[in-house]
Amino acid sequence: MVIVPLAVYEAMKETEHLLRSPSNSAALRRSIVELEAGDAQRTRGNRQAGARRDRRLPLRLR
Repeated sequence: MVIVPLAVYEAMKETEHLLRSPSNSAALRRSIVELEAGDAQRTRGNRQAGARRDRRLPLRLR
């Protein structure tokens, strides 16, 4: 048995869902490479209106 905060569990489940599709997984990994290289740019469509920004749970895909 493992006990983790609900927010951590939900982040893990979301990551699992996002990585389930091979094409989505590849796109996310390319985006991470761009972000780490400093090449990422914010666009109008990359965040839903009213979405909450939660910086407490950085997720690494490595």
